[in-house]
Amino acid sequence: MERDVVLSTLKNTIPGQVTWTMNLFFRILTYIVLPILALLGAQFSDTLGQAVAWIAQFKAGHQ
Repeated sequence: MERDVVLSTLKNTIPGQVTWTMNLFFRILTYIVLPILALLGAQFSDTLGQAVAWIAQFKAGHQ
Protein backbone atom coordinates (compact mmCIF):
# COMPACT_ATOMS: atom_id res chain seq x y z
CA MET A 1 0.00 0.00 0.00
CA GLU A 2 1.44 3.30 -1.01
CA ARG A 3 0.03 6.09 1.14
CA ASP A 4 2.40 8.66 -0.29
CA VAL A 5 0.95 10.47 -3.30
CA VAL A 6 4.35 10.86 -4.97
CA LEU A 7 5.24 7.16 -4.67
CA SER A 8 1.79 6.15 -5.87
CA THR A 9 2.12 8.45 -8.86
CA LEU A 10 5.52 6.98 -9.73
CA LYS A 11 4.14 3.43 -9.53
CA ASN A 12 0.86 4.28 -11.30
CA THR A 13 -1.24 3.16 -8.32
CA ILE A 14 -4.05 4.83 -6.39
CA PRO A 15 -2.86 6.49 -3.15
CA GLY A 16 -4.20 4.88 0.02
CA GLN A 17 -5.38 1.66 -1.62
CA VAL A 18 -3.87 -1.81 -1.49
CA THR A 19 -2.69 -3.07 -4.85
CA TRP A 20 -2.72 -6.87 -4.76
CA THR A 21 0.41 -7.93 -6.61
CA MET A 22 2.43 -11.12 -6.49
CA ASN A 23 5.10 -9.23 -4.55
CA LEU A 24 2.60 -8.33 -1.82
CA PHE A 25 1.23 -11.88 -1.79
CA PHE A 26 4.71 -13.39 -1.29
CA ARG A 27 5.52 -10.88 1.45
CA ILE A 28 2.34 -11.80 3.31
CA LEU A 29 3.13 -15.48 2.84
CA THR A 30 6.73 -15.08 4.00
CA TYR A 31 6.22 -12.83 7.00
CA ILE A 32 2.80 -13.92 8.29
CA VAL A 33 1.63 -17.33 7.06
CA LEU A 34 4.88 -19.33 7.24
CA PRO A 35 5.76 -18.29 10.83
CA ILE A 36 2.23 -19.11 11.98
CA LEU A 37 2.42 -22.52 10.30
CA ALA A 38 5.83 -23.16 11.88
CA LEU A 39 4.49 -22.24 15.32
CA LEU A 40 1.44 -24.45 14.89
CA GLY A 41 3.64 -27.27 13.61
CA ALA A 42 5.87 -27.02 16.67
CA GLN A 43 2.93 -26.91 19.08
CA PHE A 44 0.89 -29.66 17.44
CA SER A 45 3.53 -31.89 15.83
CA ASP A 46 1.53 -35.11 16.24
CA THR A 47 -1.53 -33.63 14.57
CA LEU A 48 0.63 -32.15 11.81
CA GLY A 49 2.21 -35.55 11.21
CA GLN A 50 -1.21 -37.16 10.89
CA ALA A 51 -2.36 -34.44 8.49
CA VAL A 52 0.74 -34.87 6.31
CA ALA A 53 0.26 -38.64 6.27
CA TRP A 54 -3.40 -38.21 5.32
CA ILE A 55 -2.50 -35.81 2.49
CA ALA A 56 0.21 -38.16 1.22
CA GLN A 57 -2.23 -41.07 1.28
CA PHE A 58 -4.87 -38.99 -0.53
CA LYS A 59 -2.33 -37.89 -3.15
CA ALA A 60 -1.06 -41.45 -3.69
CA GLY A 61 -4.61 -42.70 -4.22
CA HIS A 62 -5.29 -40.20 -7.01
CA GLN A 63 -2.26 -40.91 -9.18
